[in-house]
Amino acid sequence: MQLRQPRRGADVGPAAVVALADLDAHYGTTAGALAEVDAAMAEAGATLTADPPLAAVQAEIATMLAQQDAAIARLWAAIQR
Repeated sequence: MQLRQPRRGADVGPAAVVALADLDAHYGTTAGALAEVDAAMAEAGATLTADPPLAAVQAEIATMLAQQDAAIARLWAAIQR
């Protein structure tokens, strides 16, 4: 993932907004991955077959998504000051 670097000076505000929009797009990709794992977990549950490795991946992606969400929220708050 390569994010645009904001320039110093008057363009920092708009550049920061563009960079955060890029982060939001990547967040969407992570959320999509979690949705796919959730669907696989539901499918495994329907067959009454436990899948511990899949559950571990689901937890890892959910944690990653929560961390991304918190980071994006902090960054948005910082640029809105």
